[in-house]
Order: sequence, then structure tokens, then C-alpha cells
Amino acid sequence: MAKTDELQRAATGARTALAVLRCALSNPSSDTAKALGIVERLVEEADAGRDPLALQDDWPDRVLWPSLPHWNCWAWAIKTLATAGGTRAWSSQKYGYMRVDICRARNSDLTMALAELGDLIERASDTED
Repeated sequence: MAKTDELQRAATGARTALAVLRCALSNPSSDTAKALGIVERLVEEADAGRDPLALQDDWPDRVLWPSLPHWNCWAWAIKTLATAGGTRAWSSQKYGYMRVDICRARNSDLTMALAELGDLIERASDTED
């Protein structure tokens, strides 16, 4: 299956996950709002069938993965959202993609929403396709 097809399928679940997060985090901090915006843009690109890795990466803190565009930004976003949801997220490089692990959040809906977003990030970060 082509990467764009996988991204579009993952975007469907991620769009629902974003709605769950927006409802659960109704008064987000500025960082949380920024993280939601980053993930929302990722969902839009994936849903439109475009490879998010092809977008210009203007993230200033490319420390962990300087040669891999968007990875630092997406890792920051999912960690920020996880923290806002009362849990933690870890990101690491696995082969040619960024693996995202989510701990159990304060409720199962949040855990599932964060896992959906983590899945989209993993698929979007895949450099081997």
C-alpha cells in the first residue's frame, strides 16, 4: 500500500482523535494550542493525500533528529498533548520512522486519541517509502 493511502486512512482516525482532544482540553495552554495546530496541519496534509515530509520544516529546535524534517516538531507536539492529557509520550527512531509510545491517560478516550495521533505521526515520519 502506498504511503499516501496509509496516511489518508490514518488521517480519518486522527481527525476524530483531534475532536476528542479539543473537547477534553477545552481551555488549552498556548503550548497545547500550538501542538493541536501542528497535529491539525499534519492531519490536513495526510487527508489531502500529500506527504507531510515534503513541507518546509521551519521548526527551530531540530536537536534530536537534525537531518529528519518535522520529527522534532511532531515529537514535541505529541509529548505536549500527552502531558495536557495527563500522561506521557516517548518518541524514538525505529528504522526509517519515528516510533511513538503513549502511556495510559486519565481516561480511555484520551489514551485512544493520543494513540491515533501517534499512529499518524509514525506513518507520516516514514522515510523508507
